Amino acid sequence: MTIDKKDSLKKINNLNPVSFKFHNERGMIGFIGQEIKEVIPETISYNEQYVNTINRFAIFEVMDNQTMLRFTENHKLNSNEMQDSLVQPISLLLIDDNNYEHRIIIREIVSDTEVLLDTNIETSGNYNSNKVMVIGPKVKDFHVVNQQPIISMCVSAIQELTEQFKQLQLNNIKLLEEMNKLRS
Repeated sequence: MTIDKKDSLKKINNLNPVSFKFHNERGMIGFIGQEIKEVIPETISYNEQYVNTINRFAIFEVMDNQTMLRFTENHKLNSNEMQDSLVQPISLLLIDDNNYEHRIIIREIVSDTEVLLDTNIETSGNYNSNKVMVIGPKVKDFHVVNQQPIISMCVSAIQELTEQFKQLQLNNIKLLEEMNKLRS
């Protein structure tokens, strides 16, 4: 089955490439799955994944083999939108001072700025101070973009642009011929 070239061009023009950081990695270029889903829904699948929604340091205090995290700003784990997408039990991705990742279960969201963890994080990581980098929670509807259909649509869109370019060239030749006739 052939892809409609005009439709491919329209869809490709509606995509919004972005640069972003995924967890603690270097910068990447790609697409936001939720935006792609609106334009080319067949390219999206879902899985559980930790997401970079908090991405800031928290002060921690160990008490009775549990850890209290305190943020200077709202961690947004209490928002209705976030609550609907979180994997239960809720867990957070933390980065220690050696850049190792740790996945820790939340015992309780105490407030908009405090979270009680189920464990003493000092026993599982290397922390030289009382600060820890908190990346974000695990969500159940992480949008994964399959890029193969997008590549195919890009090829189809380029073919459409090539056809349009050839037609414009022919139109220009005809206009030049008409102009020359009028001058004669």
